[in-house]
Amino acid sequence: MPAQNVTAAPSISRGNILIVEEYAALAAALASALRKFAPDFLSDRAASFAEATETLSANCPDLIVIDFDPPLPGIAKFLAHARKTCPEAAVILIGGGVSAELASGYRRLGSVQFVAKPFEIARS
Repeated sequence: MPAQNVTAAPSISRGNILIVEEYAALAAALASALRKFAPDFLSDRAASFAEATETLSANCPDLIVIDFDPPLPGIAKFLAHARKTCPEAAVILIGGGVSAELASGYRRLGSVQFVAKPFEIARS
């Protein structure tokens, strides 16, 4: 019996991304950029840490993206809560002028990475 050429359909694994951003236009821009790099992920937006905390209680995201410029009051408390509630979630903080000392402090709260502003998304 001859071998068959079978092209397996790619498995689609949907994940969740939580964008914490108070400005709707910036949140939409971030969501658009994330769709480019993670098209199979769904994104939610929270305009405050209070909203984000409610979202974490209902559904743990795979990734939390926070605009860190300027730093929102309560970020350390939120990150500590997120780490307890959703220990597998990774965190990206987007901001400019973040010192190595400050970055180190936030990295102690879990899987936190920084993306420096300004940044440009490559066009394909």
